[in-house]
Amino acid sequence: MLTLLSLPLALVPYTASFPLAMFEMFFAMFIASGFVISSVSYATTAFGLRDSGFLAGLGAGSWSALVAVIMPVAGRLFDQQNYPLAFLVTALFPLTGWLIWLALNREVR
Repeated sequence: MLTLLSLPLALVPYTASFPLAMFEMFFAMFIASGFVISSVSYATTAFGLRDSGFLAGLGAGSWSALVAVIMPVAGRLFDQQNYPLAFLVTALFPLTGWLIWLALNREVR
């Protein structure tokens, strides 16, 4: 559900209304926090509460590393005023992550 709710971010460059564009970006931030909560919830359920701090730190560190790698690419797209591609790539990250998680989770079973 969170993955589907993150996809409207790709429509921001096509939104004519400034308040609506701001709402779309606010909504995307709200959904991103849902990914954090659901991933920590899954990790504590699957691996136990004893390792929850380690898993939360691992997730936060991974997120930070991904942002550090992606920001120069996103910045270049914004410098080139290629907003549709920048927002599309950003909106597709949760879908890509979910598909990778499904593939990895299938291997574990």
